[in-house]
Amino acid sequence: MNPLKAANWALALVIIGWPLSYYGAMPNQIGDPAPHQIGDPAPMITQAMYEAYQLRSFAFLTVGILCLLGSVWLSGHSFTTAKVRSTVAVLAVVLPSIAVVLSLVL
Repeated sequence: MNPLKAANWALALVIIGWPLSYYGAMPNQIGDPAPHQIGDPAPMITQAMYEAYQLRSFAFLTVGILCLLGSVWLSGHSFTTAKVRSTVAVLAVVLPSIAVVLSLVL
């Protein structure tokens, strides 16, 4: 793959990866009665519905994380030709990740 295209794909994967990861990890506020990865389900949710919600959120979370990891890999691949774009893509993955980890620890 052309390194310039790889840098563009890295930026695109960051833009796609973070919303998917957020949607998979956080409860949906748009009328979804079941939590995704945190919290307790509403009492009206059956076990089958809860498992379906969990499976869907796990799939979104996994695809989001794979997009972020793919972005970092493509940034490393394209660093020699597109230093600024690949650095921006890596920082867009690493800095929010550090903020999330620090918010969990502190």
